[in-house]
Amino acid sequence: MKGKISIARRQRLQRAFTLVEIMLVVLILSVFASAVAVNMRAGYQTTALDSNAEDLSDVMFAARNYSHLMQRECRLVIDTDQNEYYLSEVETPLHPSEPVKGYLGEGHTLSTGISFGDVQSLGPAGKGMDQIHFYPDGRADPCVVVLVSTAGDRKEIGLQRLGGYPVIR
Repeated sequence: MKGKISIARRQRLQRAFTLVEIMLVVLILSVFASAVAVNMRAGYQTTALDSNAEDLSDVMFAARNYSHLMQRECRLVIDTDQNEYYLSEVETPLHPSEPVKGYLGEGHTLSTGISFGDVQSLGPAGKGMDQIHFYPDGRADPCVVVLVSTAGDRKEIGLQRLGGYPVIR
């Protein structure tokens, strides 16, 4: 009997998944995976924003200490076009302006997806450049630097005028 299927084989065929059932499971898993990926990306943006705000705050604090220790006026140069910043000594008749040697003078670049939103300082500004001055007596130009993520989150780093200490809000 060629046309008849044995009972055992028929039961095995009935236990298998159909193509529609497999496609439905794959669709559900892909929707779940995309939701998880979106949440992870938002978490990455928040972490990157926090990290960049801490780094900028640390450089501001180090700039204050450098100026006080070296007894020289220095400035934090913020390049909003390139999304980077570095510490430089202020030009004097005997000393040309140049980036500070070492870690502070290197260009610090913001993470991907993070940019300068706004820089409000009393220091002189050029096209796409802002400066925050630090003085040997521990003072600093009052300022507020805003960092923005592509997700729309923002952090403000401000400097107290008398103490020159950075504050993250």
